Amino acid sequence: MRKVNKIFGIGFRKTGTTSLKRALQILGFPTLHHVGEIDGKPVLIQKVIEEEMKKNVQILSTWKEYRGFLDFQGYRFYRKLDEAYPNSKFIYTRREPREWIKSAYEHKKKTRNRAARIRLKQMGFRGYRDKEMHRLNRYEKEIKAYFKERPNDFLIMNICAGEGWERLCLFLGVPVPEIEFPHLNKRRTVVGRCLGKAKKRVKEKFR
Repeated sequence: MRKVNKIFGIGFRKTGTTSLKRALQILGFPTLHHVGEIDGKPVLIQKVIEEEMKKNVQILSTWKEYRGFLDFQGYRFYRKLDEAYPNSKFIYTRREPREWIKSAYEHKKKTRNRAARIRLKQMGFRGYRDKEMHRLNRYEKEIKAYFKERPNDFLIMNICAGEGWERLCLFLGVPVPEIEFPHLNKRRTVVGRCLGKAKKRVKEKFR
């Protein structure tokens, strides 16, 4: 099997990318997730890519020592990354659409950007859901068509549904570790749902 160059996560946020980062690190692939550092200061990965593209230099050359890059709006750059880094692997993390949209919506409600919060409130959940479903369907159709003839370079992975080492390691051509796959946010999600249901029952009881 040919040597893997880079590993790029090209899924949306809230699709198990934190778990995937830890998994890649366990497998020995130094990985950045969402942000990197330049001169000791945190910088968004996508912002660095945008600047490198403006300067017409190889994208992600700022962090040559890293092999994996996740949660950086990879869906915007995967074609450029494919050109810049031959023999790389592309992982599209996804989850059940309704769950993903609900999770992403709740995440966006917490943004510090006041203008973004106002836009989200004006749009409402239904408007947000419809917009994101359209974007999701369009993107999935696009990437499947792009990698149609290259199944060895492209993996669709649903970590939130329990997929883990076997699928990932087969794709990367590495041995399966003898430890549990790091589903990092799974317990937090389950606990959060249980607490939410408990609170709802309490409220109904004392109405």
